[in-house]
Amino acid sequence: MKQSFYNIFIPDKNKVLCFNSFSNSYVIISPQAYMSLQNEGVESLAKSHSKTFEALVNSGFIIDDSIDQLDIIRNENKKERISPEIDYLMVYPTQNCNLKCWYCYETHVLNSKMSKEVLENTKNYITNLCQKSTNRILRLTFFGGEPFLYYKDIVYPLLVHAKKECIKNNKNLIPFFVTNASLINEKIVNELTSFNPVFQITLDGGEKLHNSVRIWKSSNKGTYQHIIKMILLLAEKINKGEGNKGNIITIRINYNDETLDDIKDIIRDLDGIDKNKVFFQLERVWQTIGKVNIDQKRKLKEALLYIASKGYNVGHGLFGFKRVACPAEISSYAIINWDGNIYKCNGRTLKKEEKEGILLPNSTIKWNKEQRLKREITTFENDTCLKCKMLPQCIGPCSQKIIENEDKPIGNICSLQFADMDIKEYLQINFEIEMMKKHSIGHSFE
Repeated sequence: MKQSFYNIFIPDKNKVLCFNSFSNSYVIISPQAYMSLQNEGVESLAKSHSKTFEALVNSGFIIDDSIDQLDIIRNENKKERISPEIDYLMVYPTQNCNLKCWYCYETHVLNSKMSKEVLENTKNYITNLCQKSTNRILRLTFFGGEPFLYYKDIVYPLLVHAKKECIKNNKNLIPFFVTNASLINEKIVNELTSFNPVFQITLDGGEKLHNSVRIWKSSNKGTYQHIIKMILLLAEKINKGEGNKGNIITIRINYNDETLDDIKDIIRDLDGIDKNKVFFQLERVWQTIGKVNIDQKRKLKEALLYIASKGYNVGHGLFGFKRVACPAEISSYAIINWDGNIYKCNGRTLKKEEKEGILLPNSTIKWNKEQRLKREITTFENDTCLKCKMLPQCIGPCSQKIIENEDKPIGNICSLQFADMDIKEYLQINFEIEMMKKHSIGHSFE
C-alpha cells in the first residue's frame, strides 16, 4: 500500500491534523505515528500504530498500490464534461435590476425583458432537452439582473412548462433562484411551494450596513427587513423536492472590512428559522480581494465559527469536492439570455459581442464552434495544478479565467491567490466546523 498523493499534514504540539482532499476526510494522529509514516513508511506504521494505520486506510490516506487517483480525477472530469448526471440550464429573464449595489459587476440593461418569441424558444429548448436527455434531474437556474422583475410574465410560465415536461419524461425539476429577494412576497412564495425551489439570497451585513449597499434605484430605500422576512417565510413554506440533497436557502454574505462585525446581528434576526434548510456562504467582495490583513483573518475565522456554533452549515472560499471547475465546462450547459443569445459564464456581464451561440426556434442552439472549443478543455492539465494537493477540491481555474489569462503563468489565476487565508488556516477552520456539526459543540484545534 502507499500514501495518497493528496494527503496534507498540519503538525501541532501534541497532534497532527491530517486532511485528504480526494476523500474529503480529516483524521487526527499522534506526532509519533506521523513520524513513523513519514520516515519509515506505510508498512512500519501498520506494525507500530495499527489503529492509526486502520483509520488512515478507512479514510483514504493510505491506498492500494494499484490505485491511480489522478487517473480517476481525469476520468470523472471527462465524464462530467461530456455526460453529466444532471442537466443544467440558466435563464436570464432580464439584465435589469431594481437595486443598485456598488460592487455589482453586471452592466444593467434598462428595459431588457425576454420577448414572447424567446420565451417560446426557451420552452421548446426545455422540451427538447427533457425528451432527449436520459438524466433524471433538470436544474433550472434563474439569474439576472433580478429574475423576479418578470416573475409573472417569464419565470412562472417557464416553471410551469419545465415541471410539465419533467413529469412527462420522468425527471425531477430543481428550480434555483439567484435573487436579491426584495421583490418576493407571500403570494409568490405560496405559488412556488409546489415547485420546491432553492435560493441564493445575499445579505451585505446587518441592517444598517446592508441598507447602505442594497438599496432601491427608485427610492434609495433599504431592503434588509423585507429580505429577512422573506428568508424566514421561504424556510417555513418551501420543502426539499425529489433530487435535492442540499439546502433550501444559501445566504450569501458578501463581506468587506466592515461586514463581519454584523454576523451576530444577522443570526439574531434569523432566530427561529429551520437551520437544516439554510447554508451560509461567506464571499469577499471582489473589489477588496487581496487587501486582507491579520485583523480581517481573525474576524473571518470568528464569523465562520460563530455561525457554525449556532447550528448552521457554513462555507467559505472556492474549495469543495467537485468534478469540474465550473458548470461552464459541461458541454451541454447553456445560459439563455433575455435576447436569445447564448453564453457559458455568468460571472461576467453578458455582452452581445461575446455571445457563444444563439437560441433557434427549432429548439436547438447554434454554437460558435471556435468559442465552444475554448470551453472544452481540461482546466487542470498544467504543472501547477497537477502538483497541487488540493486538486480534487478545485479542478483548476475555471475555463473563463484560462481564456482571459491566455498564455500567462497559471499561478496568476490559481484559487489560492484569492483566498483570505492559507491552506493550513483554511483546513483548520473547516475541521473545527466539521467537529461542531458532528458533536454540536465547539472544538478548537489550538
